[in-house]
Amino acid sequence: MLAEAGLVSKLMKQPFRTIKGFFFSFIGSNLYKNGLIARTKTFYDETFYINLPAGLDIYLLGIKSHRAERRLTTFMLEHLKSGLFVDIGAHFGFYTQLASHLCRDNGRVIAFEPAKKTYEVLKLNANRFHNISIYNEAVANVSSIQFREYAVSHSEYNAAKAQSISTEYSTDGIAFDDYEIKASSLDQIIPHNKGQDVMIKIDVEGGEEAVIRGGHEVLNTLNITVIMEYHLHHEAGTIGCQKAWDILQNLGYIAYSIKDDGQLAIIDDQSPENYLRATNQLVDNLVFRKN
Repeated sequence: MLAEAGLVSKLMKQPFRTIKGFFFSFIGSNLYKNGLIARTKTFYDETFYINLPAGLDIYLLGIKSHRAERRLTTFMLEHLKSGLFVDIGAHFGFYTQLASHLCRDNGRVIAFEPAKKTYEVLKLNANRFHNISIYNEAVANVSSIQFREYAVSHSEYNAAKAQSISTEYSTDGIAFDDYEIKASSLDQIIPHNKGQDVMIKIDVEGGEEAVIRGGHEVLNTLNITVIMEYHLHHEAGTIGCQKAWDILQNLGYIAYSIKDDGQLAIIDDQSPENYLRATNQLVDNLVFRKN
């Protein structure tokens, strides 16, 4: 895995950039309503844009630094070489761009980001790659949803309004916009081509059930790897993940955790909640595959 010690060492070797990153984040949080766009390099040396204060870890380190995100990155490095990658809840497009880099001419990437301001940053990171298509839409089992977009400082908590987590994340007083956004379903998005490998990454803060319900046909018939950010730290996310997992389990999927080396380990009792509690995690990226 992209080691924690290596990330700490990188910070220590670039003190000026670290100070600058925190300074720009302060400015983005306090002086600019829409944040502060900054350019950086990813760990694989590709230009990447973020909107500070969101994405500070990418600005400083070239990678999403949370342990669960580093494991997911390592998993993709080990297992994604071709096929179709669908990024649902792409945010600024870190995994969108990584998938494009890994697949190159052997695959394509489709990314969905419903938040209007966040989507503008995603465009900066995606539009110069020929194998990426991006959409300012949600993914669900309905044609549109009511969406809540927070100020950039809390943009990673953007969610369908029904799954809003504001009361559980101390976002009272944080500016937000509510609006209706178009939604497409997985069955509409993914070509019904049985010869194609498909990897789906889902990070939707409580909207997991709607995503999975909209893909019953393709999830039942195609060779699909589902990566889902699984929550215990807020009720909306936990319920959405639980209901999504119930559907996947009924379709014959098996739940796996990602080890530090990017390989998979079957979750013994097939209870993601028990796994997270046993490993003292509030959130992790779990993988779901058929036998």
